[in-house]
This record gives sequence, C-alpha cells and structure tokens, in this order.
Amino acid sequence: MKRNKQSIFIGHILRKDDGNFVEHLLDDHLYSVAELTEKFCEKFGAGTFGYLIGLWHDLGKFKLEFQERIRIRSGHIGEEAHLEGKTAKSVKHSASRAIHCFNKFKQSDIIKKLICLPMLCHHSGLKNFGIDVDIQLNEEREILALSETTPHIPQEILDGIDLKQLGKSFKDHSLLIRMLFSALIDADRLDTERFMDPAKFKERYSKTIILQDLNIKLDKHLKNIQKQADTTKVNSIRKRILEEVQSKTNLKPGFYTLTVPTGGGKTLTSLSFALKHCITNKMDRVIYGVPYLSIIEQTTDVFKKILGEDSVLEHHSGIDISKEKENSINRLLTENWDHPLIVTTNVQLFESLFSSKTTKVRKLHNIINSVIILDEA
Repeated sequence: MKRNKQSIFIGHILRKDDGNFVEHLLDDHLYSVAELTEKFCEKFGAGTFGYLIGLWHDLGKFKLEFQERIRIRSGHIGEEAHLEGKTAKSVKHSASRAIHCFNKFKQSDIIKKLICLPMLCHHSGLKNFGIDVDIQLNEEREILALSETTPHIPQEILDGIDLKQLGKSFKDHSLLIRMLFSALIDADRLDTERFMDPAKFKERYSKTIILQDLNIKLDKHLKNIQKQADTTKVNSIRKRILEEVQSKTNLKPGFYTLTVPTGGGKTLTSLSFALKHCITNKMDRVIYGVPYLSIIEQTTDVFKKILGEDSVLEHHSGIDISKEKENSINRLLTENWDHPLIVTTNVQLFESLFSSKTTKVRKLHNIINSVIILDEA
C-alpha cells in the first residue's frame, strides 16, 4: 500500500537511559503490525484479513485526548507508554476501530465479526460476539469519539484495501477468529517490544535453531544406538519399527497413529518421523504434547541430551520462569512458541485453542503448519 506523508500522532514513547525521549509514530506502528499480522495469517489463507486487522487495531489512538495523555504521562513524567491496564481505562480507545470496521462492512456480518472482534479484544481478551460487544460498540462516548478521531486518520489507512480481496470463504469462523486474534496479539506485542525494549527483542532472535540440524543430530544418535546395540530380538524389532516409520515421512500432512509397545523406542521414533515429515512438507515446527509432568521432564531430558540444551523449548507449569536462567530467552519463546521444537503438556496446547486470555492465545497461530505429536493419546 502506498503511504503518504506521515502524521505526527504517537503510538508509544520511550524514555532512554540518558533522559531523552524517543517517539514511536502511530503510522509506523500500524503499518508494521499490519504487515506482520498479514505474514502470520497467510499460513491459514487469511493474509488480507490479517493486514486490515493490524492496520486498524489502534485507530482509537488518533484521539486527541489519547495523544495528550500519552505525552503527559510519558513525555514529561518518564513512564513508558503502551497504554493498557489502568492507563487504558483513563483514555478509552478500544471501540473506535471496531466501529469503523462496522461502518465499512455494513453488508457483511461475517466479515464484520472476523475483523472487528480481534481488534476490539486485543487488550482485554476474546469475548463472545453478542450483547457485551454490542453494548461496547454502541456507547455514545465511543460513537462521538470516532467522529472526532476520523479527521485525523490518514485516508489511506481508513481505506485499507480493496474489499473484493476479502471474498474468500471460511467454514469455521470461530476458529478463524481465534487465529486472527492470536496473530494480531503476537504482531502487536512484537512491534511494541522492538521499539520499547530493543535488547529484549534482539535476544528473542539471538539463537537460530534449524530443523535440518536437529534431524541430522537425531539420525546420528539413532545410528550410534543401533551400532552399539546387542543383536537381540527386541533390538531387531526396534530397528524395523524405526525403518518402517521413517519410510512414511514423505506422506502428505494428515492424521497418523503410531502404536508401539513399551520399550519399542516410540519416543525417538515419533520425533524422527515428525522432524523428517516437517522438513519434507516445508512445515515450521514440531510440537510434542504429553499428558503428565513426570513424562514431560523425562522426555525433555532425553531430547536435550541428543539435540542440545537450546534446541528444545520446554513449556509447562513445572518450569520456574522466575529463575535467572529461565528469565531470558526461554521465557520469551514460551510467549509465542516461535521455536522449531516444543515439548509441552496437553494442558498448554489445548488452552491455546480454547482460552480467551491474550497470554494463552498469543501462540495459537504458530500451531498452524506444525507437526503435533500427542504422546499417550
């Protein structure tokens, strides 16, 4: 989209260590979030929806009231500003973007829901599209605020994109809304973090783990096991199971079961299939879900010894993220699961699918295009 001259409206303000203030222009934030949300949503065929949601998610910040307050609280008092929580209640800007969406798509209830709901709820958490949302959208204060805000919003942002590009149909609107919601949350948080805490943002991407490397390490380990193993009937069966499973890795993505008795090497065999299947089908990551904490700790230890400590992202309630070691890169990556190999509990996995909390749903869009293993399913 062609961008005209930038406005002087601010999205965030950061006070640096030297006492100087840096402004994050609202235009820059909206376009950056739009492009990132679009990228996330392209994986499930909703890139255009993602772009609009990202572009319009903070239209309410064009309010003069908001602009005045963000300058007072951040530019002169020295507080960082991404207005949420208590501050966001003082300057309400949540419904303005949703009202604009409603006005833009009067003839399509489905499109209004798909685009409006993620924007409306990206700070507070996902709500049911019903009476609560209707009340919020019809508040006189918000209607008035929209009329006061619109003249300050660049026309190319209000226009968005060609509405004909939204013609694609989707069967499961509830899941799609969750995916759009997740993509917006992650994109908004990442762009804000990039401005407000560059060191943290840099640390998030400080280590590059490649699926192909993990696959090579695992293959080497499995071959060493076979070389050192005694020639027994059980070991012969284990070898045949591994070879049979590995021969199926070029199958198309779908639902597959692996039924192997205890002692048959199921854990490493299933991981081998997942890594190879992921690489063959150009997928993003492997998510290994287990039902019990006792199993997850054992499984994670095995994977880390073979693949390396940093190669496995462990995410479950038993992890103490308050520890110094877990307070940096591991904590950052558990926020959105942007990692090639994740070992987690079924609770964490399914909470992402059904929770309304932003912290739980943020990682949901990264489940798309992944190989998911459900151990002991």
